[in-house]
Amino acid sequence: MSRTIFVIVTLGTSIVAVVLGFLISKSIFNHDQSELPLESGDTAETKLSNQETDDNKLTLPEIESQAQLDTRFDRELTLHNLLVNANVRDLSLYLSQSEKLKSQNFLRESQDKIIQRWSVVDPVSALKVVMEYFSEERQSFLIPLVFREWSRLNLSEAIKHAQGLDEYLMDAVVDTIVISREDLPVAQRRDIARNLDREWRVIELLRKEGYNSVFEAPAKEWSTFIRKHQGELQHLSNSQLRIMGYIVRSWVTQEGVKVITQVREELPRAISLLTTTEFVSRELVKTQPATAFELVISAAGIDHHRGYLDLAIELIEVWASTNFTDAINATLAIKAKSFRWELQKSALRAAAQEDVDRLLNDLDSLPEHLRVRAHAQALVEIAKTSPKSISERWRDIHEIEERERVVDAIVRGWAKKDVAEVFQWIENTLELPLSRHKLKETVFRELVVSNWQLAFQTALSLPRNIDGAGWEGTVVKWLANWNSDIAESLLVKVRSGPGRIDAFDGVIFNAIKDKDFQRALEVFLRLCELEEHADQSLYLMPLAYTVPDLVFASIDKIASARARVKVAHRLLYRYADSDVFTTDEIERLKQIKNSDVN
Repeated sequence: MSRTIFVIVTLGTSIVAVVLGFLISKSIFNHDQSELPLESGDTAETKLSNQETDDNKLTLPEIESQAQLDTRFDRELTLHNLLVNANVRDLSLYLSQSEKLKSQNFLRESQDKIIQRWSVVDPVSALKVVMEYFSEERQSFLIPLVFREWSRLNLSEAIKHAQGLDEYLMDAVVDTIVISREDLPVAQRRDIARNLDREWRVIELLRKEGYNSVFEAPAKEWSTFIRKHQGELQHLSNSQLRIMGYIVRSWVTQEGVKVITQVREELPRAISLLTTTEFVSRELVKTQPATAFELVISAAGIDHHRGYLDLAIELIEVWASTNFTDAINATLAIKAKSFRWELQKSALRAAAQEDVDRLLNDLDSLPEHLRVRAHAQALVEIAKTSPKSISERWRDIHEIEERERVVDAIVRGWAKKDVAEVFQWIENTLELPLSRHKLKETVFRELVVSNWQLAFQTALSLPRNIDGAGWEGTVVKWLANWNSDIAESLLVKVRSGPGRIDAFDGVIFNAIKDKDFQRALEVFLRLCELEEHADQSLYLMPLAYTVPDLVFASIDKIASARARVKVAHRLLYRYADSDVFTTDEIERLKQIKNSDVN
């Protein structure tokens, strides 16, 4: 009898518990979540905030304010004890309380731990709360936190829900799941990322964990990948291209550069290996530069593409900056003479930039045909920072082409430091390998970019050349290429003669290039007011041919008789037999063309 009563009581208690659980759950999930403010600064009152906690539980504001909890450890322990057994109802209440916290640090800490616990209790509703009520900045931290716990509880459901996330969240979520499930085999962790189109990320993560052989059978993986994507190899996504690169990298690491032949054979001929080779070689160059360089040279031999030459130069520069001797020795095996020379020049340049003194000290150890180039490259590098110190050392370079390079570098470096000194050096130094005019031009080219005001004032201070042109005209013409407005404002200060025509031409050219033909014409008309020989403008003809109607409408405004006659001649030459001008207009052009301009 007592046994029967016990069973009845137990059964009744279970039924009551189930009913109460259902009612509580229904009450919670029917609750209007939109009334639950989660971010600091939101002062809206909520129904949940009016609920009272159990008498033996502290509220979050109480935890924050309790004086005895004066250490971070105490506060974290209290918070842990508060949340460790909390259900969804409790967590909703605590989340509501968190809005009343004064400390931003404690607010974030509390919300993080609440969401973490919520993810264990009910990850679906935890994700919903985070997505609906937190800012994107907070989501980027909290959503991975949700999926970390979720993937431990139910991996398949976590992956299913992750597939609906925005792209900006996907990388962090994949990383979190893969890292948190380190208990799984490598193949299964790759499958997780593959299902979320992020397989390349898991490869990078696993490598950081020390898994050097993520692909145990890269040859098989390569064949499988090519067959699977046979019809879309020309339109692969960035993720797929990275996977290709990682497979080949693993294959090369395991079996050597010779595998590139098999890699090429399994690809359709129309598909280049360049992108994959770029990825693999850049991955290898810092740790295995010789392998990276050999890979590029081998690929270039079977997959002809100009891009391999550029890639090889890029790699040799990286290699030479850390091990110049090995890099140079590697270039000696290149059969193509011109390509070998380009690689060697690049290696020398990188070595000089890395340690110019070491390069100078190692000159005698270099192959004889490289010593002059290396010496010159070292001086070019010194000229960038200390041009005056090598103002006579260029004479030590006996090959004329290399000597010219060094002198040009001296002038460029010196122009940035002391314009007066460099001009004095140009004027007074004998036997320079470049003309003084050429070197002065180099000075002004450097100054126009670095200090156009100084360039213009310096040019005005110099005498005109034998043709009557001042350097300021050239300065304004170059300046117009990157700031036409400033150049135009300087036109009135340019001295008359060929230099002024050059300056105006610079502004006219850029206006035509920008298809601002009205501005081009207006600048040309101003030139004609200042220069009778405006007919020497290089852009008179292009302007007349491009917008003949606009030019004809202003022909009587052309103050220079010589320019006016030349414009009429050009318009007649191009359009006399067309319908661009009326009969009367053609007659007017003929009158102007035949007028006396002497």
